[in-house]
Parts: sequence; C-alpha cells; structure tokens
Amino acid sequence: METFEGAMDHTEAQLVSLEQLGLITGEQHADAMAHPGRNAIGPDAGPSDYLVWMVEQGIVDDAELLLAVAGMPFPDETMRLMREAIVAQALPAIEAHIGRANRQLLDELLALGLINETERDCSVQIIPRFPLESPGHALAWLVDHEVIWPQRLGELETEARMDDSEAGLARLRIIADAQTTLLALRNVRDSEPRPAGRPLLRLGAGAGFLACALFGGYHAYQWAIAMPGCAAARTTSTLHTMLFSVAGRIEGASVSIPRTRDIKEVGYVETARQRGCSATLVVDDERIPYAYVIGPAGGQDDRIEVSSAHPAIVAARFGKPAEDGGFGNRAEPLGRTQLETTLRAALEKNAPRRMPSLEDITKNVEDMFNHVDPDRTRVIAEIEPVGNCRAVSLTTYACRVLIERNDPLMSMFGMPAEILDVEFTFERSAGGVSWRVSDDVDARYARAIVASRKTIAHRLPGR
Repeated sequence: METFEGAMDHTEAQLVSLEQLGLITGEQHADAMAHPGRNAIGPDAGPSDYLVWMVEQGIVDDAELLLAVAGMPFPDETMRLMREAIVAQALPAIEAHIGRANRQLLDELLALGLINETERDCSVQIIPRFPLESPGHALAWLVDHEVIWPQRLGELETEARMDDSEAGLARLRIIADAQTTLLALRNVRDSEPRPAGRPLLRLGAGAGFLACALFGGYHAYQWAIAMPGCAAARTTSTLHTMLFSVAGRIEGASVSIPRTRDIKEVGYVETARQRGCSATLVVDDERIPYAYVIGPAGGQDDRIEVSSAHPAIVAARFGKPAEDGGFGNRAEPLGRTQLETTLRAALEKNAPRRMPSLEDITKNVEDMFNHVDPDRTRVIAEIEPVGNCRAVSLTTYACRVLIERNDPLMSMFGMPAEILDVEFTFERSAGGVSWRVSDDVDARYARAIVASRKTIAHRLPGR
C-alpha cells in the first residue's frame, strides 16, 4: 500500500510541475490522473517522461504542444529554463512518436491504393517532423511537396468515384479531405505578406539552417549509372528530392521549397571524374547562388552521387580544367595535395578540427543533417589553390588559396560557410622534399577571419 501511495505522490508531483510550467492544462492533468496507466511509467520518471507519455496516450496533442512551446512567453527566467530543459529532453521521443504516426498514415494511403510503393518509400525519406493529422492531410502534404502531382489527385478521384465499395468510399473521403487541406494551405500562403528585398538569412533561424544544410555538403541519393550532366533529368530529380527533404525538416520558418534555375556546367575534370555545376535557388522572392558536384561516391567507381558545394569553390576548382583533363589549379611547385596537407596541419594545430555538435546549437535540426559528409563539418571544409604559386625566392613561394570555413560563432546565427581569400607563404626544405608554412601563417589567417566577420556581421538577423 505504501508503494502505491508513493507512486501516486510521484505521479502527482510530476504532473503539478508540468502544469505550473504551462506545458499541460488542468484538464489534461486530471485526465492523466484518471488514466489507468498513470503509474506504469516508473518511480524514476521525470516531468519529461510524463510529457512524452501524455502525448503517446493522446492526452496532450503533439501539434498543439509544439505550437504552444514555440510561442509561449514566460517572464520568470528560472521557470523558462526549466520548461525548455523538459521540452528538450522530451522532444526526441515526441518526434519519434510523430514519425511513427506519420508513417502509419502513409501505410494507410498505400493500403488503399492512393500511393504506390515507390511513392511511399520516397515519402518516408522526407517525412515531416510535424504531425500529419489524418490520411487526407498526409495526401495533401505529398501533393504540396510534389511527391504526387496535382493531376494525379484528380485521376485518383475519378477512379474512386467508379468504385462503389467501402474502400472506394474511403478513398473519396480522404481525397476530399486532401483537396480541402490543399485549398486551406494555398489560401494561407496567398494571405501571407512577403516583404520585398528580404535577404535569405533574415527569414528566421530555420532559413539560416536551411542555408547551412544546403551549403554544408548535404549528399543526395546515389545511383549506379554513367556520369550524368548537370541538367540531366536524373540529376535535377535528385536535386529536387534533396532540397525539399532538407526544407521539409525545418519547422517554424517561412521557407518554401527551393527550386533550381539557370543550371550550367562550370567544368568537368576527367581525371577525377567530377563535374562542377552552378545554379540558382529560387526561394519565395529570393535568388540564391548555388553549386553542386557530380562524381564518384566515396571512391566507388560504380556509384555516382550529387553533393552540394560552395559556389566559389566550384568556380575556382572547375572553371579552368587543364588541357590534360586534370585540375587547372595545380599549386605548383607544391602540388594540390601537398599544399592542402601542409596548410591544414598548420591551421588546425591550435583550433578545433570540427564544428560544435549541432546539439550544442539547436535541439531541433539533427535529422536534417543525416547525410552530411563528415569532412564538411570540419571548421576548414575545403582548401582550393588559385592557380600556381609565385616564387618569392629560390626556396620560398607565395600561394593564393580559397578557404571554405565553417565559422563556429556565425553558425549559431544560421550563417553558411564563409570564403577566405588568403595568400600564404611556403618554404621548401634544403633537399627540396618537404614544405612548411612560414611563421606568419596564423597572423594571415586571423586577419582574414576578422575581415570576413566584419562583412558577415552586417548580414546577421536584426542588422
């Protein structure tokens, strides 16, 4: 009897905490106390565990909770921090619950013949992190994200009207719900004010992380075919999937699905089997320079992948291929590999190799980065020589390089990688075998970072 009363006291205490912090209402508190499974969570469960349990039991609506937390002011700083800590602890489990529920809706659409296996598999890859409320909502979301074309919805409706069975009627109800949802979505979008000339990085934190994801090396799906062109159907289809997969995972930001325009081939390096491409991303009223590379996936000659890249790096690396089919920027007499190895070792000796974990920046965007190349999470993502090095003396050469750098400070504001244009001096050993960077390497690097931050600071939100 004492154990039961102790468990009741513990449950009541956790629910009282949640109510005091505004995460549940008094009615939800009472519903939880009346639920037969209220004491099944365990005596060591904290407020976040109870919050997850209430979402799973349908006592707390997941969508309403996420919306309430996003817009909930709290004047008491201590209680605000407590609330944020509870939500941060509960969020992964709540999002897993949302994902399972959304997948069940996709399975229901598949079972009714409203989507096929391929569309279901594609949808699972880019499933939203917010809860889809019904099969009709799920179907509307698929149409809105062009997994299913709008014309297909009309064809499904025609087929369903010819089917008098219970399944046919169920399909008609879902299609009608989807059409109503789509109409509501479009009405909301049409009524939203869109200020002219709005910079991408002022669209909010979500848009900033969109930029980080796109320029941070998000790898698109791979396929085992011959090297395609920049504007080939396979390439553009893969890009489209990649872009709305990234954007679809960013909640709370007014970011439309990016579209690619003005696709051009920058150059093809035959020896590396890599094709550099440029394009323009159109996001609402914004036009953003974009670039990507098509090439072998992880050294696998039979696999081709598309990966995002910084436009400046792509322009420098692929703009002027050598006549023999190699890279034009050879950094002679050091060579491309020797220059990068020597310079990276010098610049990283007193600095972190990698960015702070995304968990340190935000708890809500981890899934967006599932396919990021680990090399591109380094503080120094890329080093690209510009042409050959110029002789300063018999054993000293000055080499101009472009450095793609993920600034840890600026990344917390959602800023994508920066490009530093710096000239470093390299000294050759007496035997001419090895190279070292001159002693002023740190000073040159620091000056370039300071200059870049001054420029970028003017583009931060609120400036």
